[in-house]
Order: sequence, then structure tokens, then C-alpha cells
Amino acid sequence: MWKFLFTVLLITSIILTGCNVDSTNQLYNDETKEKAREVVEKYLQNNFVGITSVQVTDIYQSPMGGLTVDGNVNDGEADFSAGVESDYTIGSIGVSKEFPERKEVYK
Repeated sequence: MWKFLFTVLLITSIILTGCNVDSTNQLYNDETKEKAREVVEKYLQNNFVGITSVQVTDIYQSPMGGLTVDGNVNDGEADFSAGVESDYTIGSIGVSKEFPERKEVYK
């Protein structure tokens, strides 16, 4: 009896866990990606000196579930990776060593 009950509980737990594993996976539609691209481009041009061009190379969901925009500036001179929040603000940004300096106002 206990063996049967244990087996049923174990199978139920496995099934319920499996159903929840992918339920938080959020995929971003084209409209969301385009808005994120625009926000990142404006942020970079408004906050850094000497940005003449911004090229977005990838927009994807990070392992933690956030929207991430990767790209480069000034025709590939330097790289960036920006985390975009759900309200389309920049939550974080990582830049390569060659990236232009921040504008004096934002230092």
C-alpha cells in the first residue's frame, strides 16, 4: 500500500514539476524587440561621447529571463550588451574596453 502511494505521489510530483519548468519562458515579439532596439540606440547616443552609429546584432531573452540587446558602436569599434527592463528603461549595460567615455553630465 505504502509503495503504491509513494509511487503515485512521486509520479504526480514529477509531472507537476515538468509542467512548471517552461511556463516562465517569455519570448519577445517583434514589436517589443523593435522598441527595445530604439531605446538602447537613444540611450547610447544620449549618454556617451562620440557615438556615430549603433548596430544591434542580437536581441534575446537572457538566462535570467530579461530582455538583452547586444551590438556594437561606430562600425564595430566597440561592443555593448544592454539589459532592458519591462518599462523599456536600461537596467544594466556592459561595454567593452574600447567603448567611448560617458558624457560629463552622466559621470
